[in-house]
Amino acid sequence: MRMKKTFSLVVLLLCMTLGVTAQSSGTCGANLNWSFEGNTLTITGSGAMTNYESYNSAPWYSIRESIVQVSLPEELTTIGKNAFNSCTKLRLVTIPAKVTTIANNAFDNCQAMRVIFAQGSTLQTIGEYAFTRCYALTSISLPSSLKTIKRAAFRYCNKLTSITIPASCSSIEQEAFQECSELSEVVLKEGVKTIASNVFTSCPNLTSVTLPNSLIAIGTDAFNGCSSLTHITIPKNIKSIADRTFVNCTSLATISLPDSLTTIGY
Repeated sequence: MRMKKTFSLVVLLLCMTLGVTAQSSGTCGANLNWSFEGNTLTITGSGAMTNYESYNSAPWYSIRESIVQVSLPEELTTIGKNAFNSCTKLRLVTIPAKVTTIANNAFDNCQAMRVIFAQGSTLQTIGEYAFTRCYALTSISLPSSLKTIKRAAFRYCNKLTSITIPASCSSIEQEAFQECSELSEVVLKEGVKTIASNVFTSCPNLTSVTLPNSLIAIGTDAFNGCSSLTHITIPKNIKSIADRTFVNCTSLATISLPDSLTTIGY
């Protein structure tokens, strides 16, 4: 009887040890591995990271509140869906130069995080809700390779004060910067073509907006609730202003309209 109890205790201790090991290391892509020690999550290898379909399915989710630093390999090409969702104490992430896609919700609810893009960045796509609720993000320098900012990518980044959209980024999808309450300055470089609906809705401290002549469409409610905006110049290639574009812009005193403009929405 004593032997059976001893054997059972050994098995139990072995299972507990293996369980701890399983939670502190593993794979996160076909050619990527991860390990956690101290407060640092280290990813090694190359290629694309796994996409995690739910907010709590990344293999390190159970230790997410212990992650303060993340080390990403130079050969990383994509950051997967929900990869670091709700790593609320993560402080700083450097995005390697070869990363072309930051997938949906990748850094959603990383409340303490700042982001740096490595020199020579090849980033093309920032996915839906990728940086939503990154409350500590005060500024971000978007790389010149960027092509698309998808839906609500920076929504609720309420300490973000300014943003410059590079010329390479042809489209900004709906709600991308909605409810960024401290956003005061927006510059869209020549080359940006579309601003979708609600992109800057409820940015009450927005005072300066520079729109390029390459812009051809501004969506519904794009600047709704930008109550500190006093002046805006509509570019020459805009033929129509969508419905409610400037609703609740209570300080807007002047709008410079191009001769090409044919329709103004309600």
